[in-house]
Amino acid sequence: MVKFKRKKFFWPRLAAFLLIVVACGVGFIWNGVITDFANRQIFGNEMPPVDITFDGGLDVHFIDVGQGDAAVIRFPNERIMIVDAGTNTNASRNAFSNYLRTHIFPGDTPRVVDYFVATHSHADHIGAGYYLLANYTVGHVIRPLAFTQYEIDSSVPALFGLSAPVMVHNTRLMQDFTRKLATSSATISVPYRGKEIQSDLGGAQVRFLSPNGHHFDALNRLSTIFTITFAGRTIMFTGDSYVACEVDMLAYLGSNSISVDVLDVSHHGSTTSTSQALINAINPTYAIIQVGANSFGHPHGAIIRRLEAADTTVLTTRQVGDILVRVSALGDGGMGALEVDGSIAPGEWFDYWMLVTMVIVFAFGVLLAMDFITKKPKRNKTKRARR
Repeated sequence: MVKFKRKKFFWPRLAAFLLIVVACGVGFIWNGVITDFANRQIFGNEMPPVDITFDGGLDVHFIDVGQGDAAVIRFPNERIMIVDAGTNTNASRNAFSNYLRTHIFPGDTPRVVDYFVATHSHADHIGAGYYLLANYTVGHVIRPLAFTQYEIDSSVPALFGLSAPVMVHNTRLMQDFTRKLATSSATISVPYRGKEIQSDLGGAQVRFLSPNGHHFDALNRLSTIFTITFAGRTIMFTGDSYVACEVDMLAYLGSNSISVDVLDVSHHGSTTSTSQALINAINPTYAIIQVGANSFGHPHGAIIRRLEAADTTVLTTRQVGDILVRVSALGDGGMGALEVDGSIAPGEWFDYWMLVTMVIVFAFGVLLAMDFITKKPKRNKTKRARR
């Protein structure tokens, strides 16, 4: 019979291994990874892939980039607008770039982006902005005026008679993006309230509603809010705007309220926005929340309940993956048909830090197992020499 023995300090190492496993499990549950794994049917999609063949209408692609925002709009005349560019993680950049190469610019399609709208300068919205400028021909970049540290310290306070910076945001990511933007051939413009784009969008119209000046005191409050209208249907983008932005925008609209078919919910479903007043004013049919695994509690249950109480259908990229909104050309009744489809996809479950953690835990477990089953060394059984 083979005998085994455990090496010295086996039990303390086993206890440490179990503590690591428990900590990883708690971390995965806290960040929603286990829920993602269950909801997304990692081992087989229940829904067939969405057919995204362009049919001449308006297509809006909400890309699953994890805890960040990224959307691509293809207008009826095939001009392309990208709204935000995901986070600065490898997994998010890969999801963003792979989607563009596979579905928007397949094969030898010219990589031309007519408009890039950077709603604001936080990393979960501008993460792959440098990649976009470096790998695609971008015609126009639309971004808030208060976007970089230099502009905040110099231009904005002086312009509005302020003695102190409005905010501070000078990350390495923003430095790289702004340097690349300065050397690109893109035309840069500011999305002031009332600005419209409609002359070259194949019958669609883009209308900017916020911000109005720079009287807000946080980058999220300077987020660009705008609508895209085509064939009687309206889609609203909100960035990470706050309730203060919504109040200001609704006051500007006054009695000229708008009915929104699809609302891109602000700030990943945080309670900082999507007020009852906004929902009452725009009455959205669909609400899309761009969100991934996070420790902030996004999307908050209060926002989900508020939207559902208004008979709004809520979809999140965390649960259904990439989402396609399609508006066809004008039909009966003067309204284009509206379709909203999602396809179940694994997404950030396979993020790199999770894989690294799993590999480390697996390797530790294998070493412990080998430690446990190490064969007991044989004794030297040489016979004594007979006298």
